[in-house]
Amino acid sequence: MSSVTTDDGTVATEDWFAVNLPQPVPVARIVFSQSEGTIWEKSGGWFDTSAGKPRIQVRRENSDKWETVGELSGYPVTDASSAPRIPEATPFTLGLETPVRATAVRVIGAPSHGKNTGKNFAICSELQLYVD
Repeated sequence: MSSVTTDDGTVATEDWFAVNLPQPVPVARIVFSQSEGTIWEKSGGWFDTSAGKPRIQVRRENSDKWETVGELSGYPVTDASSAPRIPEATPFTLGLETPVRATAVRVIGAPSHGKNTGKNFAICSELQLYVD
């Protein structure tokens, strides 16, 4: 998958990337990654963790509200202006003790702005779901 960005030239408090499924499946593990080459120190692209790590949320049914099931605890500690050093293809994983039946899964967090405070955004290089 090529990288996906939320860069629309605006300032947002949260950005997210989701996988929607045609029917509920038992999700056991979620893997998210950002390639170092897609993070721009001058303009953003990473998640700002100063108020918390990126969270993993699920929808159990299409009409349900998003429910937080964990966070990407291994994601680097950083803020909106200081780009983290993330080696190429580093996966950040949340393994669930008990699989969650879900129709959608997303990673959500505060986007970064680098040196350009007039906009912020995040980038997703990969989002994978593993079913039980």
